[in-house]
Amino acid sequence: MTSHDPAVTRAWVLHPDIYGQNDDRDPKRALEEAVALGVALPGLDVVGSEIVRLP
Repeated sequence: MTSHDPAVTRAWVLHPDIYGQNDDRDPKRALEEAVALGVALPGLDVVGSEIVRLP
């Protein structure tokens, strides 16, 4: 059986929250934007997301 469905890539979106970095953007909002951009891409299935706090 031959499949003609396009390949789907699953992705987990990570947003770095770097300690001491002076950024006016709320990390939660930035993550939401990144997830929305990923969802908009054809062939990409966003299966999860999280903020990663870095020292």
